[in-house]
Amino acid sequence: MQNELRILKLITGEEIVGFCWTKIHQDFVNQDPIGELYVIGVDPSESGKGIGKAVCTEGLIYLKEKGIKQAMLYVYDDNEAGKGLYKSLGFN
Repeated sequence: MQNELRILKLITGEEIVGFCWTKIHQDFVNQDPIGELYVIGVDPSESGKGIGKAVCTEGLIYLKEKGIKQAMLYVYDDNEAGKGLYKSLGFN
């Protein structure tokens, strides 16, 4: 079974101001599929408006609707904004 990819875009006017690229990993041996918030992007000029949280939340809702019970993500240690966002969403 292949891994599933999906991109959610938040558009204002004609501009993409944020997106969340999700993946569903179905290739872990003897484990249920795991969702991943693979790439999150927000237009820097739109920073601080809650767009990152909105697209991440929609990505997590999508994964839940697909029956995914666990999600993961990666974040660089120096990405303080990202770490704060993910912590506010319940990630450790």
